[in-house]
Amino acid sequence: MVGQMRAGTTRMHRLLAADPAHAGTLFCNSHDPVPRRPDWRPFKSAAGLAIARRINPWLDTLHPFGATRTDEEIGWLSAALDACTYEAQYAIPSYVAFNEAQDGKAVYREFARLLRTDAATMGNAARPRVMKCPQFCEHLPALLEQFPDARLVVTHRDHAEVLASSVSMVAAQMAFQTDNASVEAIEAEWRRKLALRHERVEAALAGWNGPVARVDYAALNADWRSEITRVYAVLGLDFSAAALSAMETEQGKAAQDAHHAHARDLARFGAA
Repeated sequence: MVGQMRAGTTRMHRLLAADPAHAGTLFCNSHDPVPRRPDWRPFKSAAGLAIARRINPWLDTLHPFGATRTDEEIGWLSAALDACTYEAQYAIPSYVAFNEAQDGKAVYREFARLLRTDAATMGNAARPRVMKCPQFCEHLPALLEQFPDARLVVTHRDHAEVLASSVSMVAAQMAFQTDNASVEAIEAEWRRKLALRHERVEAALAGWNGPVARVDYAALNADWRSEITRVYAVLGLDFSAAALSAMETEQGKAAQDAHHAHARDLARFGAA
């Protein structure tokens, strides 16, 4: 799954991972990929999320979290010292610039090693893994070098909507880290960041010969079943009745998530 953050990647990711023919990475496994015996990772992650919700009351409006829900592999990227956390929370521009200047190969070698560890631990190595992280946009060739048989799903959303939602998310993340965050500075940085990621994705796709399904955010909102059916056809996958049933269950869960209210947070941030 490739796409800008706030462009429907989480929704598509969880729909595809709901298919019993596929596998996804659990939130608790992303942040702690090597279990001990007994495996307390779900309980540790649930406790960590409970603490995070006390510290950051906006948490669940930013992203639909759950200790054992399918989620992005941001923990593996953080373990490999990629820049995700340093650009969206702690704002360390020098490290962000350093990371952007790298080719990403070392990061994704480590990422692939962690994926193999997780697949062996979970016993799902035989099923295709549905992966997603907006950070993939920055070093997509390095990711594809590790997974040359990948099928790509690329999400698209109106640029102004992506920017506004990204600024809302980053502002909320920084609000509990610093008293000096500026909405104007965050917007300027994410204009730059979104443009960089778009340029790098399109350059990588121009040299990619594997299957690519592009997904429009508005089309996904209007009729997700038709959009998923089209994506499966483009990727050459069998869209089974079991897959549809599992996706309908996932859609029901998603409809109850608190993140639908996150658009109001930027106004609150600016008024604080």
